[in-house]
Amino acid sequence: VCQGENKCLTDDFPKFQSANSELFGISCDSFFSHKAWADSLDLKHRLLSDFNREVVKKYGLYFEPLNCGKRATVIVDKNGKVAYVAWYKDGQLNNPGRNHPAYRRFRSNGKLKFEMYYTHGLLHDPGATTPAVRGYFADGSLHYEERYWAGRRNDAKNGTAAIRKWRRDGTLRHELHYLAGRRLGDGEVPLVNRTR
Repeated sequence: VCQGENKCLTDDFPKFQSANSELFGISCDSFFSHKAWADSLDLKHRLLSDFNREVVKKYGLYFEPLNCGKRATVIVDKNGKVAYVAWYKDGQLNNPGRNHPAYRRFRSNGKLKFEMYYTHGLLHDPGATTPAVRGYFADGSLHYEERYWAGRRNDAKNGTAAIRKWRRDGTLRHELHYLAGRRLGDGEVPLVNRTR
């Protein structure tokens, strides 16, 4: 986490305390560099050293080309389960890989609640068959999906509706068509195979 983000976390430290939560910064730097940095910035939260890269590997945040951790925010609940994960690049939400969403939220039972794919801070479908947003029922089955192109709701190239919602039994409940962020009316036919 960069200097500016650490200063913001220190400024907001009382909010974390009032929420009865603990705040840590973790990086692959040494304990000595963390101490020097924390002292120079007068940080109120603790910085932890993952010098052997064990934590970043367990959380799927290891970036092998640079032998370091990816920039991310992880919230762990009181039971030790991951409740939230968000990945960043250049200060913006960004997918860490084609099949990895930038943002994930989990239920208390550990099942995925929803996930979102971002490119340069904008919601964006990562591929032709994967929508930018997916939400799940408590049992893990698909509840809804939303398709985006550069931050705007947009039907998929093959004409698949921008918004689709399912019932618990797996049948489609409804779908809505969008073009460049504008909802298409009932009389407007979605364009299939158009350039997005």
